[in-house]
Amino acid sequence: MGSTSTTPQPVEEVKMIVEIYVIKQGVNKNGKSTKCKCDYCGKEFKRRFSYVINSKNHFCDINCKVLWERKNKKGKNNPLYSRVEVQCQTVAKS
Repeated sequence: MGSTSTTPQPVEEVKMIVEIYVIKQGVNKNGKSTKCKCDYCGKEFKRRFSYVINSKNHFCDINCKVLWERKNKKGKNNPLYSRVEVQCQTVAKS
């Protein structure tokens, strides 16, 4: 008998989310371009299906991407954020 795990694996969960997105957006699965909505300005534009599937966010141009990142990737939301508190040695001696 095989494993009867009811909890989806991370990869399976991502595939389910993508399939739900594809169904809701009416995406053309045959690899040709499909309509997509910009996450910043809301403008509709065309992208390849593979791009829609492999990207979490979609932008009509680089300017919208930069503006969206400025708004949404600050502080702890920035993937490069790591804060380490270091006490200055000259202040500690005083």
